[in-house]
Amino acid sequence: MQNLKNLFWFCLAFICNPVFAIQQTDTLAIDVYYRQGGYKTMEKGIDDQRSLDHFVAKVNSLTQDPYTAIEDLTIVSYASPEGNSLENKELSRMRTSSLGTYLREQLPVGVREKISEEAAGVDWAGLADLIERSDMPRKDEALRIVRETPEWITRDGKVVDGRKKQLADLAGGSAWAYMEEHLFPSLRRSSVAVHYVTEDKRVEQAVSENPMAYTEPEAEVVVHEYDPVVTDLEDTPKVEAPVAGEPESVPFYWALKTNMLYDAALVPNIGMEVYFGKGFSVNANWMYAWWRNDPKHDYWRIYGGEIGVRKYLGRRAAEKPLSGHHVGLFFDGFTYDFEFGERGNLSNFSWATGLEYGYSLPIARRLNLDFGLGIGYLGGKYKVYDPMDGCYVWKMTKQRRWFGPIKAEISLVWLLGKSNYNEKKGGAR
Repeated sequence: MQNLKNLFWFCLAFICNPVFAIQQTDTLAIDVYYRQGGYKTMEKGIDDQRSLDHFVAKVNSLTQDPYTAIEDLTIVSYASPEGNSLENKELSRMRTSSLGTYLREQLPVGVREKISEEAAGVDWAGLADLIERSDMPRKDEALRIVRETPEWITRDGKVVDGRKKQLADLAGGSAWAYMEEHLFPSLRRSSVAVHYVTEDKRVEQAVSENPMAYTEPEAEVVVHEYDPVVTDLEDTPKVEAPVAGEPESVPFYWALKTNMLYDAALVPNIGMEVYFGKGFSVNANWMYAWWRNDPKHDYWRIYGGEIGVRKYLGRRAAEKPLSGHHVGLFFDGFTYDFEFGERGNLSNFSWATGLEYGYSLPIARRLNLDFGLGIGYLGGKYKVYDPMDGCYVWKMTKQRRWFGPIKAEISLVWLLGKSNYNEKKGGAR
């Protein structure tokens, strides 16, 4: 009879053994902090980079564990309240994008596919929590403003008051000054969390050896904490406290530029590029040259314009608009008259269209150098003439049909816009 009991428990353990495996849901987390206005993640030579490296190494080690499965990796980025709220939303997006790009470069494909990103803008809930735990002046009033006052109060379509203005006015500005020094830095952050499931095989073994001795415990959530990472080392000028009537506007990045290859060929030109978000921009250029020397019958005349659309790609583009690799479409329309004492060519209208590739390289705080090449089709009618006895004798009319390289660019780009500038070498803003 005893042998039958042992056989029964052995069969039950063999059949049910997988069911008794314990799965624990754990979280690996880290906060990455930024200076005011900063968003770059990877900076060489900073002391706290080792904390982020340690976090990445831990995530990579989890992927090597056969009993561990990573469920997701979330990145949520925030900003402090200074400045325009839409600009803060864009800043938190840039922080998320920069950190997401860095983590995708460091982690295996299986984890990259599980990364989710969120740009949360100003962390009002976090500010309320910090105020509640602080000893700031007029603490209760500040807490009431954050929790109960709308971010914007409008009348007749105009902003007349709001949460930030009331905070800035509280206690003659001393409450805002305290928060700016002691609380706001903690809001400029990206929070990264890795949720993973671990299966405890040791419990399986114990159950198979003695099924009756097993009692399933409750799953425990463990949060692993590491030192916060400060990734931007250089301060920027402080943003002024908000005032009543502050307009809501999308951050505006644009640039003026000139193609120095055309300038060297004595063809003055100017262009403008406007950034519309998500890596896309529209650019327009105009050139005009009307040189002549009648005694020698020399003519160097050309004028026309170009319009195009670009898409910026890569890590640099994700960190800074109008920077890095770009591809695009362009269309040119122009007229010309070239003649150097012999046979001349005159076109009342020619056109070109094609694809371009380039790279925009920062060379100063507000200057980029933009290199580009274009390939496509050049077409249009032109007249061939000879200068004779002070007259121009028409010889023939031809149709130009050319497919190949049709554009070259080395442009000096002047970056314009409130936040449209390059970081100083070796640090972030």
